[in-house]
Amino acid sequence: MILFLACPLDSHLAACQLIRDEAQEIRSEAYTAIDKADVIREQAYRAKDEAFEMKEDALGARLALEQTLVDSLVLMRSSLTTVTTKLDQLNSALERSAEDIEDRIDEKTQEISDKLSKLDSLLVRKRESGELIPADRVEQSSTHPSTAYYGPENAVDGNVGTQTHTLSDGQPQWFKYFFSQEEQVGQIKIINGKISGPNIHRLNGLKVAVMASGTHKQTCQPERLVVREGESIPSQTYFISCNGNRGIGVEFLLPSGTYLEFREIEVYAS
Repeated sequence: MILFLACPLDSHLAACQLIRDEAQEIRSEAYTAIDKADVIREQAYRAKDEAFEMKEDALGARLALEQTLVDSLVLMRSSLTTVTTKLDQLNSALERSAEDIEDRIDEKTQEISDKLSKLDSLLVRKRESGELIPADRVEQSSTHPSTAYYGPENAVDGNVGTQTHTLSDGQPQWFKYFFSQEEQVGQIKIINGKISGPNIHRLNGLKVAVMASGTHKQTCQPERLVVREGESIPSQTYFISCNGNRGIGVEFLLPSGTYLEFREIEVYAS
């Protein structure tokens, strides 16, 4: 509010002028106060704006921090999942490795056992020269279907009253005498299945060989048996020399394909 003060032209003029001056000074101070109030108000507005800006910055920082925490948690969860997967894979690999190790141990154990068995077979007592080598098993190419038994066992039963007898089908006939271990063969004693009559010559051409393996054979002497005359067991007993050849058994082969017959076979060590 602006005050206008009129002073009278009397004796009170000086006092009135003084009051007027004071009023003017008050008015001036009022204007100054108003200006200061405007400044303060402006400063308040600026402070308010700065406060809002600080609040928005704080809110943005909070949101950014929260997002960072969320991203970190997601990353940690992903990392934990990856670690869990890796651990599962590692456990599976360890289980497979354990199984592989067990299998390898079993294989090595079997291998060692086989080697020990072979070593035991090599450490078997060597037979004395002239000692009988018993048959572990015997086989023949065929067996004659007679009422009498003519199986291969008859050649190693120690009874000259029995004999073996194969078929005569045009195919080579054979008899195999197997050992229980590898042996060194010296002499072989054979008693012809026929000791009288025209059939004593059926053994003509018999070939005897030591079987070094399933396919490799070492020929004994004579290379082919020649049946001699004489109708008795001593006359029809033959001796074959195998010269110390080593093998798993002896094969008797009759290439002619006729009947192959033995009363007894005895194999002796070299």
